[in-house]
Amino acid sequence: MLPGGAPTSQQVGQMYDLVTPLLNSVAGGPCAIHHGYWENDGRASWQQAADRLTDLVAERTVLDGGVRLLDVGCGTGQPALRVARDNAIQITGITVSQVQVAIAADCARERGLSHRVDFSCVDAMSLPYPDNAFDAAWAMQSLLEMSEPDRAIREILRVLKPGGILGVTEVVKREAGGGMPVSGDRWPTGLRICLAEQLLESLRAAGFEILDWEDVSSRTRYFMPQFAEELAAHQHGIADRYGPAVAGWAAAVCDYEKYAHDMGYAILTARKPVG
Repeated sequence: MLPGGAPTSQQVGQMYDLVTPLLNSVAGGPCAIHHGYWENDGRASWQQAADRLTDLVAERTVLDGGVRLLDVGCGTGQPALRVARDNAIQITGITVSQVQVAIAADCARERGLSHRVDFSCVDAMSLPYPDNAFDAAWAMQSLLEMSEPDRAIREILRVLKPGGILGVTEVVKREAGGGMPVSGDRWPTGLRICLAEQLLESLRAAGFEILDWEDVSSRTRYFMPQFAEELAAHQHGIADRYGPAVAGWAAAVCDYEKYAHDMGYAILTARKPVG
């Protein structure tokens, strides 16, 4: 079972309504709101590495032509739009942030992709879609933001067609880390702490078959230093502009050296059983 509890979906949405404009300011525009994957010694930017992680998940989800994909926790829609640009698929992106939905929809219109991608403010723990509606789904660094992640996993299973693929990425605690508490605790940034095995167990308990999982911590370890450095350059006036909650989050990110050595990252692929 994955750790859950407060905050509620509404509170998470309100937080992202506040923090998303700051993230866009740091990145110089709408950006993928997840870690990056480096194939070199940290020479790529964190934005480039985030795009590479999107590509990896897309490759493992097998997005053939005609596929209908559900992007759970789509952020400002950048991963969905990146994939829709080069693949003849239909994507439904969902987030609990009204601000993110508006930005994502604007980006889709600007890039001429509104016919392939749509975005809605939807709670993943109560999906408004019929059974067997999607061929594939993503949950990139979003499950641990939810108050009931196991419920969201069951909902994703329900709306996937038999044989449908789910790609998951999450920050996980390294088992060889420095002894930070796990059960019921959080990283200083507010994200819930869990082990990769907890993710695997929850997916299996919901009814998914695990196809593959990979510890990519060595490929994602450059994210926090790079992102924190750029965020630090924007710290002046954050509290006045974005509020104390965002200022506290930003301060925790910039203080990453105290905890990032315990942070790992996992990519998982699972399938809804056939029959």
